[in-house]
Amino acid sequence: MGLTRAETKDLALATYDSWINDTTATPSRPPKRLLAKAFGLSRTGLYCYSTKPEADLRLRNQITDLHEVDDTLGSRKLAVMLNKSRVAVSRVMLKYGLEPRRKKPAYRYPGKAEDVVANKLLNATYLDPATDVLFSDILQFRLADRTWVYCCFVIRKMTRQIIAFAYSWGMEATLVTTNLSSLERLDLITNLANTDVIFHSDQGRQYGAHSTIDACLKLHFERSMSRAGTPTDNPIAERFVQTFKLAVTERYQYQNLKDFHNQAERWLNFYNNRRPHESLKQISPNDYAKNKGLKTISHISLDFV
Repeated sequence: MGLTRAETKDLALATYDSWINDTTATPSRPPKRLLAKAFGLSRTGLYCYSTKPEADLRLRNQITDLHEVDDTLGSRKLAVMLNKSRVAVSRVMLKYGLEPRRKKPAYRYPGKAEDVVANKLLNATYLDPATDVLFSDILQFRLADRTWVYCCFVIRKMTRQIIAFAYSWGMEATLVTTNLSSLERLDLITNLANTDVIFHSDQGRQYGAHSTIDACLKLHFERSMSRAGTPTDNPIAERFVQTFKLAVTERYQYQNLKDFHNQAERWLNFYNNRRPHESLKQISPNDYAKNKGLKTISHISLDFV
């Protein structure tokens, strides 16, 4: 007949209803098993299909009654209270446009650093090719249970290598200082010792914290910050944030930190070792560093703070 299964069910039930309403028909109510057989449908499916609207309506009324008491109840709590499956409750809420009242989360600006320094990259004096620039930024994403996770990374401008990556439940200065400490662990400081190094970031309070300033002084890094509200001052870091989110945090929904850690570490090492980069003439960051006689990062490990 060229009908979908749903359309066939609708036709069978319409036939059944019209037969009931026809007082001259004999018999007045045909068995559904015969109707199901005639239309090539399962008998149980035909029975369930016809009673679902009534069951849905009853469940909707139960949900509405509970929302009269507390309209912030979502499908999870409603399912427990009504002794129903969460799938059934969610489906009925979606069907009838029932939504729990939620407070819209206001964006909380993480705070501007008290110790703000100028953007050294705008000064021609610092454009010497021998100057090594390290960009850093912080990004955030949610786990499957809606918990926020914060990540901080350091990327080397000259080679586009990710040289440090840390993550935590909070957006504190320890994210930054942990990354700076990891540079010593990777023996990158020896490689950077013969050049002037600029550590560039935005004006987030984590980058102006006393602990971050002390860590930069210890490593002889000169701090630099983007102008307020000007993400284009930190283009390499901003570009990496977009790439990382697309490839890692938006590709999968992570149930826990272990799942995220494994996937992020796997992808970051793929990025450094194999992923071609346009600005490097389509070779990977490590291959470019090797060609220039610079330190390669054979494996990067993530730090949880």
